[in-house]
Amino acid sequence: ENGKWDHDPFSGEEIDGRIVGRGTIDTKNTLCAVMEAVEQYLNDNGKLKQDMYLAFSGDEETRGPSANAIVKYLQSLGVKPYMVLDEGGAILDNIFPGVKQSAALIGIAEKGYMNVSLRVNTGGGHASMPPQSMAIPILSDAVKRLNKGNLFKIKKVPATMMMFDRLASHSTSEVMRLVFANTWAFFPLIKWRVKNNKEVQSLLKTTQSFTMMEGAQAMNVLPNQARVGINYRVSTEESVEYVKQKIIKRINNPQISVSVDKSAEPTTTSSLDSPFEVLENSIRDIWGNVVCSPYLMMAGTDSRYHHDISNHVYRFSPMRMSPEERQSIHSINESISVENFKDTVRFYVNFIDRLNT
Repeated sequence: ENGKWDHDPFSGEEIDGRIVGRGTIDTKNTLCAVMEAVEQYLNDNGKLKQDMYLAFSGDEETRGPSANAIVKYLQSLGVKPYMVLDEGGAILDNIFPGVKQSAALIGIAEKGYMNVSLRVNTGGGHASMPPQSMAIPILSDAVKRLNKGNLFKIKKVPATMMMFDRLASHSTSEVMRLVFANTWAFFPLIKWRVKNNKEVQSLLKTTQSFTMMEGAQAMNVLPNQARVGINYRVSTEESVEYVKQKIIKRINNPQISVSVDKSAEPTTTSSLDSPFEVLENSIRDIWGNVVCSPYLMMAGTDSRYHHDISNHVYRFSPMRMSPEERQSIHSINESISVENFKDTVRFYVNFIDRLNT
C-alpha cells in the first residue's frame, strides 16, 4: 500500500501547507500536540497547580494491554481523575438538518465490541462424494437467518438522545426542534425516519458485520471445519452475553457452535456537568461559536478503561475535519494542515490553563 502514496507515508513531510503521513489525523497529531502544549505551558508558567497524568499506549489499534494496565496502576495509587480526555470526535459541518454552525462532537460513551465465530464440524471428505449435510451450506443458512430482518432493535441510547437534543435545539427547522425536544412522543417517528440510514441506526442499536468465511484449502476437498466470523458493535443498552444469546436463538441449530473470540462490554455514559463545561469553554475559545454536543463513540479507544476511575471520560480530537480527511484515516495520503495542527496545540494549552486556574 505504501507505493500508492504520493509521498513517503512515514516521513512527516510538510507539503503545500500540510503534514503528510500515516497517523497524522489518527492520532499522532493529538500525541504531538499534547506534548507541545505541556512544554509550552510549563515554559510560560513554571509548574502545574493540579496533578496531570499523560497516559499514552502504543497498542490501542490492536486492543493491547497497555491502557488497561495504566488504569490498574492509577487505581492502585487511589487516583480518581476530575476528568479524562482522549481522542474521539472532531469539529464537523453539516451533521444535522438545519444546524448551520459547526459542531464539536464529544464522545461520552463507547459501544462494546465482539468478535464471534460460528463453527461447524462435519468430518470432511472428498468433493466427489458429498454427504447430505455439508458445513458450508449449514453456515450459509445461519448467516441468512442472522441477516434477515432486524435482529437488534433501535433503542433510546442515552448518549445519542443527548446528541439529538443538543443539536436539534440549534436547528433552524421548527419540525426538528419539536420532534427531538419531545422524543418521548416522537421516537416511533424517529425510528421510521432512520430505517434506511445505516449511519444513524448504528448510533441507536447493536450492529452486525459479517467479515470472514473459512473452509477447505482446496476446491476438491470438503472442510473438516468451516467458520464464519462476525463483528458486533454492542449498544450501551445491551451486553455481550445478551448479543450471544440472541445469535444462538436466531440460528437455532445445535450443529453450530457460537464462540466469542474477543469482546469488551459497552462503557457507562459520562456526566455532562462542570468538567464537560470546562471542555466546552476551551473549544469555544479556539473555534468560536460552535455547537458542543455529546455523542456515542462507535469505534474503540483506550479511554474505555478509564470509566473504571472517572465519571467524566470524554473523547474529542481538537481539530476541524472535512469529509475527505475523515475518509483518509487509515488510508492513503492521510494528512493534516499545519494550521489545523497549530489549533490543536492552542486548544490543549487553553485546556491545561483552564484546569490550572
